Amino acid sequence: RIFTRLGGNLSRLYVEDEDSDLPWGLGDVPALEAHIVELEPALVIIDSLTTHKPSKVDLNSHGDVAPVLVALRKLAANYNCAIVLIHHTNKAQTSDPLAKISGSIGISATARHVILVAPHPEDADVRVAAIAKTNLVKPGTPGYKFKLDPFAWDGETELRASDLLQTS
Repeated sequence: RIFTRLGGNLSRLYVEDEDSDLPWGLGDVPALEAHIVELEPALVIIDSLTTHKPSKVDLNSHGDVAPVLVALRKLAANYNCAIVLIHHTNKAQTSDPLAKISGSIGISATARHVILVAPHPEDADVRVAAIAKTNLVKPGTPGYKFKLDPFAWDGETELRASDLLQTS
């Protein structure tokens, strides 16, 4: 519903069937590549790393995680598309956004761009997408505010990822 309300064309949207007897996983990168070749997407969203990781991959092991993420990075480069991998934070009390990422530091180390999405500290109806790590844009690039329902961008913010994790 939100997708079409924002102008999305359902004929250009492909969603992996969650109820399939053979759900796709990151252990089957050739299958993802075949979908990318067939559909020629500009954007691929994998929700989430935990859900789609190969069963024998330990998310706390850089040696396990890095090859999976590097394979995604290569796919994105080879097919000129963005691959967004959603991952969750841990329960650690820290204002360091990279330390807040669940699992190995290799997850954020391997990513080209890490964006933290969190509630605005002064307005529970607003979310902020702020850069936690990047080697794609210049330092000091602003974050962006948005509302969820109805979805709407709400402009730039000077809030940084670390600001979104401040504990009182």
